[in-house]
Amino acid sequence: MMDFALSSEQLDLRAGLTAVFADHSTPARVRAAEPLGFDPALWAVLGGFGFPHLAGSRDGTPARLADLAVAAQDAGACLASAPLVETLVATRLLDRLGLAAGDDLVTFSPARPWPASPGPSRGPPSPTA
Repeated sequence: MMDFALSSEQLDLRAGLTAVFADHSTPARVRAAEPLGFDPALWAVLGGFGFPHLAGSRDGTPARLADLAVAAQDAGACLASAPLVETLVATRLLDRLGLAAGDDLVTFSPARPWPASPGPSRGPPSPTA
């Protein structure tokens, strides 16, 4: 029989995120962040909490998908106004490619979501490229 109970680390993660969201993702702040699409203050708090790096490897061990699911579920339950799932996916991909979050290629900032390019354009690649 499979055991679907959360581990003590997952319970700690959930408790930490729940506390952060209770303070920084109130219904009023979620509504206020709607026009911009995210709450820069919440994102700064999550950055300090280390959330952008949650999906990366630690000590050579890749993040477990169950841990990421706990974080995504808690963020969804709180309607967190931050690019959480997108960041988890991007961090996991970068980790698989051998790049670390914070390398020159990537910036975890919703205000500048695309990697720096050598040319004048700062947007996604064109479909013909």
